[in-house]
Amino acid sequence: MNWEKQLEELREITEELKDEQTSLEDSIALFEKGVKITKEIEKRLQQAEQKISVILNSVDDEGELSVEPFEGER
Repeated sequence: MNWEKQLEELREITEELKDEQTSLEDSIALFEKGVKITKEIEKRLQQAEQKISVILNSVDDEGELSVEPFEGER
């Protein structure tokens, strides 16, 4: 699942948790699912930040970009 779909799912979970008709058991299950999705999104964002850092640090003295495959892509 891509991160856009994960964000949308988090929005839906949030709306369901706001609904006073949602049972306690369902709320706990939704919360658990939301935490799992949040951790997956955070991992993806950290990987993206690392990749950007590698790219920014890959410019040589002549201004040429020498990008090597990112660790997470191997």
